[in-house]
Amino acid sequence: CRHVDDADALIAFVGAAREYGKQELVKLLRQTLEDYELPKQFVFMEQLPHNESGKVDKLALKNFL
Repeated sequence: CRHVDDADALIAFVGAAREYGKQELVKLLRQTLEDYELPKQFVFMEQLPHNESGKVDKLALKNFL
């Protein structure tokens, strides 16, 4: 989540084995999310960073913004 113009903008980090385009992801997400819940920005990565425990490293993701 990033603060932009007095609001929080949801950001999605996408690390997928298959290539997705932003339009395709938005179409898929609209099936289960409300418009206000949709990410405003997508960051595409080959692989998401993981910490020593094997969990997604959220602190490392902030460095990609």
